[in-house]
Amino acid sequence: MGYEDAKATRIMARRCFACGRDLIDSVSVDVGMGPVCRKRHGYGEIADLTDPASRKLANKLVYEASAMFETNPARVIEISDEIHDLGLYTLATIMRERFIRIRLEVVTGADLYGWDRERRCEIPGGTGDIVQLHSPYHPDFSRLLKQSFRGLYRRPVYGETASHYTVSHWEIERKDSRVLLSVLAQCWPGEVAWGSEKGTFTVPTKAAFDAAFRKGC
Repeated sequence: MGYEDAKATRIMARRCFACGRDLIDSVSVDVGMGPVCRKRHGYGEIADLTDPASRKLANKLVYEASAMFETNPARVIEISDEIHDLGLYTLATIMRERFIRIRLEVVTGADLYGWDRERRCEIPGGTGDIVQLHSPYHPDFSRLLKQSFRGLYRRPVYGETASHYTVSHWEIERKDSRVLLSVLAQCWPGEVAWGSEKGTFTVPTKAAFDAAFRKGC
């Protein structure tokens, strides 16, 4: 029995898992992704897989993700990890951006910045490993972040096309990631998140985080 007939994918894939639009041609329905998104988001990565079994598995996973798009987002998140393990990093990123609101990406050797109080502008501060945090808006997040990181490196990065007050993501030094997780636990406990080193995980409650911290976890 092929994956198209399997129980997990019995529902016809009707939406592109990348953009969520209806799929109207047979090829797009078959692969679970529309023609524009296939070109834009790295579907060609599958063709680059040298192992036929890996290509077949990748196509199966993309199809299943499209079928589960509206009914089982938790399974789509699992599929993103499986696709990432196959080396299809672009497709995995697209899936995560659709369904995971909190994402932490480690960047090594990144530029660090200080703040010139007199000139009121950023100044270069060397290089180091950072965590880029992408998260939804929370009314208390910025305040808690500033309180927790008093004296530590933190930097909001603003979107290019958004207003000056719309933050694209935050940058925090990697060595302070434990402090960052404490803030996440206060704002989004129980939320599914993804980290480039940790994979998919659930943000703990503040009580659970404090208990783990006391145990030295």
